[in-house]
Amino acid sequence: MAPLAGLLVEYFVVGSVASLWLAPLLIDALLAPPALPHELGPIVAATLVPAVYLAGMVCDLLGYKLLHGQKTEIEGKVRRAAGLKNFSAQRVHAMAVALEPQLAKELEARSTRDRIPRGALIASVPLLWLSPFGNLHPAWGTTSAVILLVVLYLLWVRAQTLSAKYEVQVIEVLREKHKVNFPSLPLGDA
Repeated sequence: MAPLAGLLVEYFVVGSVASLWLAPLLIDALLAPPALPHELGPIVAATLVPAVYLAGMVCDLLGYKLLHGQKTEIEGKVRRAAGLKNFSAQRVHAMAVALEPQLAKELEARSTRDRIPRGALIASVPLLWLSPFGNLHPAWGTTSAVILLVVLYLLWVRAQTLSAKYEVQVIEVLREKHKVNFPSLPLGDA
């Protein structure tokens, strides 16, 4: 999948998760007296897809800001287990693009796969307070939201761990096949 197409899909998927709690709020607001004039209906409908996409972008940004430290910890742990020092992920990717394009494409696909559970995790947080199922007992709604958040977090950790392990393999291929030497960098540059 092309990088731009991956971003379009992942933002839309994450925005769709956010719509689980956003849609009932919008529907209630639009249908509450005074009701939205009928001539504005098509305009509202036309803004839904961009709104879902925008919600996905915002959730992805918040997820990045909130979980980047944990991502760095996961990558550092995987690299230390492989006997490697810390490397710039951007440099690894740039070298892979130049020397092993197929490996670079796989790194990009894995990055997309990692961002979806991260964004969905953030998009699901309001479900702790807002139920998409109407009159669901608050305890059931909160319990199901907590379970969903834990599952999404574990999926994100698993995806990050697998991506970090794959990146270690890319580093080894670049070192062995192309004699690329990566200088060690501070942990925060990953």
